[in-house]
Amino acid sequence: MTFDGYATGDFYDELFFEDGTPRPEARPLVERIKGLADGELVRSHHAAARALLRMGITFNVYDDGHGTERIFPSTSFPASSPGTPGSISSAACNSASPP
Repeated sequence: MTFDGYATGDFYDELFFEDGTPRPEARPLVERIKGLADGELVRSHHAAARALLRMGITFNVYDDGHGTERIFPSTSFPASSPGTPGSISSAACNSASPP
């Protein structure tokens, strides 16, 4: 997977500086993502969504005409900022890797 053409836009990006270079605390995670095979990140995200549904970690939107269970919105990445106890690290990269 590559980040070619990715633009941070007019918002703070936890992974990249405005010029597109990875932030130091995010570099291990960015390198790990770059090393994934094509489609692996999407497959892992879908597998996690299926697991949440099987475990019943869902909610219903009762006024929605579809009436289906939905999983809670989630991400495959740890959220953090520099200098906080949850800062992105090699341990975070390992915990975020696909099974």
